[in-house]
Amino acid sequence: MIHKQIPRIVIKFGGTSVRYFLREAVGFVKSLSERNLVTVVVSALSEATDTLLSFALTGDAAYLEKFVDIHEKYAEEVGIEKELRELKWVREHRRLYPCRRSYVDHILSIGERVSSRIFANLLESGVAVDAYEIIITDGNFGDAKIVLGETARRLGRLEKIWESGGIPVVTGFTGRYGGYRTTLGRNGSDYTATSLAYLLRARKVLIMGEVEGIYTADPYIVKDARIIPFLSYRRAKIASRLGMRAIHSKALNTIKGEIPIVIGRTKDWRMGTMVDELDMKMPLITHKPLRDGYALSIIGEDVPRMPHRKLARGKDYITYFVERKNLEETMREIHGMMLYD
Repeated sequence: MIHKQIPRIVIKFGGTSVRYFLREAVGFVKSLSERNLVTVVVSALSEATDTLLSFALTGDAAYLEKFVDIHEKYAEEVGIEKELRELKWVREHRRLYPCRRSYVDHILSIGERVSSRIFANLLESGVAVDAYEIIITDGNFGDAKIVLGETARRLGRLEKIWESGGIPVVTGFTGRYGGYRTTLGRNGSDYTATSLAYLLRARKVLIMGEVEGIYTADPYIVKDARIIPFLSYRRAKIASRLGMRAIHSKALNTIKGEIPIVIGRTKDWRMGTMVDELDMKMPLITHKPLRDGYALSIIGEDVPRMPHRKLARGKDYITYFVERKNLEETMREIHGMMLYD
């Protein structure tokens, strides 16, 4: 058994990080592993999941070619011939799966499995761990829930890797129900990371991606959006439910407010936001697509009334309907009112 006093950290890397900033991600893990027991959770390379989904739904071999192209940079080092054969076999035998979502989940899981092998190979001391071996879920294919008790009994696999001097690199987003592969919902790797952190009694969870932290609004739309250094679990859960994409909503439910979550940027190892008990009370604007427009939510104190149709109201948030053509202008207007007026 690994000495319990050594701090444990779980680090999750998103698809953009693994595809475009892999060496920076690996360097970050090596640095942290000098004084911590690190578990890495990885998403599929950027675009891989959408490509696999298209293949699952259409069977078009062109999507297999695109999947190969996405991984071309690493093909010589790790190879993906085995996964390509598996993809073709699953597609040809989809009738063997209990439902369509089960069949799709199996195909989607291959993106994370390749990603974990690539990351572990470059890490040198990394050991790729298929979540199928350790993450047990319910049978809600496509949006499964992790069964914590059953999963906890399988985490000795990670202990053995640590004892041998290795660093486990676990496939995010996926798990197992019976003999079938499941997925946890899009962006579900956050959920994998926080569940493992909770069961391993980790000191913190690091969610590493494209941006430095959680912003007062989408920084790609509102250019003067500001990073929120400290955000409470409660407000983070509200924001996630209302469309914030920095953390998966199920990830926040699992961790139960007991372990800090730090949001950072892989490219330069910059940590911008800590989700814990402390809250700076900065306003937060989120948006979620609807069939005919957007649900735009304002989370904060003294939420202003706007000339838009109200969809919902909570203790410290309000949600309006905004037409697609007006989304960006409305977000910038509200952001200015909330932060600078």
